[in-house]
Amino acid sequence: MIEEKLKILGLNIYQSKAYIYLLKYGKSKASEISKNTKVPQSKIYETLEILEDKGLIFVVPEKINYYIAKGVEHLQEILSDKKKDLDNINKELEELKEISKSRNSGNITIVRGKKNFHKLLKEIPKAEKFSYTIRWNADVSDKNILKRSRELGLEGVERKTLFDYNCDKKNLEIWKKEIPDFNFINTDKVAMQINENSVMISIVDLNSTVLIKSKEFSDVMRQLYLGYYENNWYNL
Repeated sequence: MIEEKLKILGLNIYQSKAYIYLLKYGKSKASEISKNTKVPQSKIYETLEILEDKGLIFVVPEKINYYIAKGVEHLQEILSDKKKDLDNINKELEELKEISKSRNSGNITIVRGKKNFHKLLKEIPKAEKFSYTIRWNADVSDKNILKRSRELGLEGVERKTLFDYNCDKKNLEIWKKEIPDFNFINTDKVAMQINENSVMISIVDLNSTVLIKSKEFSDVMRQLYLGYYENNWYNL
């Protein structure tokens, strides 16, 4: 029924029935509209008032008011405006789709929270040649981190680590046993892990981590890392 379809233009079932009745039968009293459309008497005046506000009908003030529908052209104008709105919404959805593709393309993943950070660790491609890290602290409470580092060393993977200048120096003694090759940097709570196929960056204050699986990006970050590592030495 056309009455149901007019919901998309913002008309409820009572408004649709009253408007279509007036289109078909012309000038009518509220009581006639109510009787022939089954719109309750308690709702008919409210219904007609809303139709008038929408510009779809007008009132002929007489001893008893009569109502007349404006041409369908006005409803078509509303439909045209609605189409424009829908087109604009669709354009914005397409933009969001592109953003979503870039965020979830499989090559770039962004997560928030510590729990998701640990999940993302499992998605890092395995290092076979080198593993360079920046650690904003020297925490050793997570034994799995030490274990992974030890395993990489046994597999012959080149390991280097930059610790924050203000990290816990006591814990460094433990790290020395796992990674004798390390230096220092001012990280300001930023952590990073680079291997030949990916780069993972965590920003603690933003509670966010990004994993970028790109050999090209990894190559650039490796050069920057080594440039700093080899030319900035700190005496512990």
